[in-house]
Amino acid sequence: MDGQRRPKVGLLPLMLELYDRSAPDLKPREARFAQQIGDLVASEIEVISTTVCNTRAQVDAAVADFEVERCDGIIVLHLSYAPSLISASALSRSSLPVLLLNTTPAARMNADLTRDDILQNHGIHGVQDLANILLRAGKTYHIVSGHVGDPSVIDRVLAWCRAATAVRFWREMRVGRIGDPFEGMGDFSVDLTALQTVVGPQVFLVSPQEVAELAQHVPAEQVEAEVKADLDWFAPVPDLDPELHALSVRAGLGLSAAVRKYELDAVSMHFMAFNDVPAIGAVPFLGISKLQAQGIGYAGEGDVMCASLVAAMARCFGEAAFTEMFCPDWAGDQVLMAHMGECNPTLAAEKPVLKSAPFPYGELSDPVVAVGGMAPGPATLVNLVCIGEGRFRLTAAEVEVAEFPVLDLTMPHFKIRPAQPVAEFLTKYSEAGGSHHLAIVPGHVAVDVTTLAALSGVECVVI
Repeated sequence: MDGQRRPKVGLLPLMLELYDRSAPDLKPREARFAQQIGDLVASEIEVISTTVCNTRAQVDAAVADFEVERCDGIIVLHLSYAPSLISASALSRSSLPVLLLNTTPAARMNADLTRDDILQNHGIHGVQDLANILLRAGKTYHIVSGHVGDPSVIDRVLAWCRAATAVRFWREMRVGRIGDPFEGMGDFSVDLTALQTVVGPQVFLVSPQEVAELAQHVPAEQVEAEVKADLDWFAPVPDLDPELHALSVRAGLGLSAAVRKYELDAVSMHFMAFNDVPAIGAVPFLGISKLQAQGIGYAGEGDVMCASLVAAMARCFGEAAFTEMFCPDWAGDQVLMAHMGECNPTLAAEKPVLKSAPFPYGELSDPVVAVGGMAPGPATLVNLVCIGEGRFRLTAAEVEVAEFPVLDLTMPHFKIRPAQPVAEFLTKYSEAGGSHHLAIVPGHVAVDVTTLAALSGVECVVI
């Protein structure tokens, strides 16, 4: 767990060494342009800057510094033409992802342009030179092209930086699994070694007994304070049993303690994992919802892949939640989304309602859960699966969260409208091999998901 660290990138400005002699006043002016670029992204990104580089030794030293600083990626900025071979070796050897920012100080080249204008605005063929060599070297790179004065250009740079940060986070992620996976559910089964070596997350097994013991050691006053906070955060039903509420709060605090103890970024549990642990009192569905609100990834039934995905999506896009496609609304071209008792309350349009939910799966008390929907508007569904032979696939689908009331149910729920007729959408989703566990994030961000997939080295399908 590293909190919500700001993305950190290295800014590598490049120029031709020949200009140090033939145009000695050019470098100071172009250095100011590099500073302008750094300032434009510094509102959201921590920028590690270096001086303008025009030799291989300078680039080697700069890239080494970026690695020591644990940057998430490198933004390469051609201030003028710079030959590819001064930078290609260091960039292709580095594990850091590379973004080629293909921009210039001037937005126009009019009939009154001068030689000086050309000198300050001819970096694009340096980009083309370097891109060709990186391609030959097998180094993945991304390009953002456009004038720096276009806000969409900076937005795309920032989106790439967030994706690079999420990928580093994913590669270093710690995921806890409580209990065995749901017996017979095969679509999220995964070789944990392949998951760690290809995608990155390391899985830790956390016993239900330990979560129960941690819950028992939570002071009574902490439980009371959490119950009181819930009454402000949520909308309790009038007949909510305070003892059941306190049981669920204590169980959730025990789960939170386990997350802290093992420094977890995500967690998955099988809802029946606690059946032989009566000391837990109730399944900590409410605690799971609160953890998702804090950016901790989650997925049900022991699905550590999806739990890691929810955490990565939250890191990349600010908020995310675990969900499932439950029931098709064929006539309305929509899909009902739901799960047993877990939601991200920060995504709800209104305060979720606290109510007790029947638990017919064991001898534990009925858990108190937060029942709510998701605010209407654009959203993106994202799925991660193993497709065999150590290969993984992300599937992304942009949808609209529909206007839909919170019903008298004991499970969180909302509806989505896909971009295609629901029958076509469901067919394409299963043709892509999507599993029944998903992450959902606000906004239409499928393009950014494809960037994250490329940086992660996994396949991507967009529906």
